[in-house]
Amino acid sequence: MQKLEKYEVCSAAALYQTMKEVDFSSEFSFIASMDNKESRYRLLEGYLYPDTYEFYVGESPSSVLRKFLNNFNKKWTDEYAAQAEKLGMSVDDIITLASIVQKEAYGAEQSPLVSSVLHNRLNKSGLYPSLQCDSTEEYINEYIKPNTQDAAQLSKFTNLYSSYKCAGLPVGSICNPGDDAIKAALYPEKTDYYFFAHDVNKKLYLARNDSERRSNNLAILNANSEAEKNKTNR
Repeated sequence: MQKLEKYEVCSAAALYQTMKEVDFSSEFSFIASMDNKESRYRLLEGYLYPDTYEFYVGESPSSVLRKFLNNFNKKWTDEYAAQAEKLGMSVDDIITLASIVQKEAYGAEQSPLVSSVLHNRLNKSGLYPSLQCDSTEEYINEYIKPNTQDAAQLSKFTNLYSSYKCAGLPVGSICNPGDDAIKAALYPEKTDYYFFAHDVNKKLYLARNDSERRSNNLAILNANSEAEKNKTNR
């Protein structure tokens, strides 16, 4: 949004205001089919597909948003729709999941593995009722909290977006995922992992149970300590 403002296409404030005021449901079925529209911090979060676009200086915010949404509509193929249905998930479920994968995985290689952990937890909600991903906390702290004056409203959004508090997926996306993350959400690796974590070198650690998770945490502490030692000795 800042790039649009920088190049004088339209202001970020005007764009966010248009997201609130203009209903695109009649033009885009993926918006019409969303649940809990009124509960989301930013309704179109997740659907402003990251890509290269051409805009006019002074272009209207609604026109800018239509370009984003039209592009998403093209990227969401019949194959993707069929696979989402096969998984028993809506478009919105997949995009919300993909937004977490986008923030949690480092690169296309890790994305299907991170996705597998999230799918496994969703599929065993009795044992793992929440996803517990730090990226949802970062979204709340970086975007929602600074723009929410009312404590009650912040508490409401926290309960809806925090993957430590809500059951299953958050109420909506926490970023606008790219195709690698969307594919990973649709086609996760088949694993029996329920936990993942990274060290400071972005190495991915996967675990099937608490015992493996504790071993990983120790390995991560050692890796981080070694990295800090190497940094100090330079």
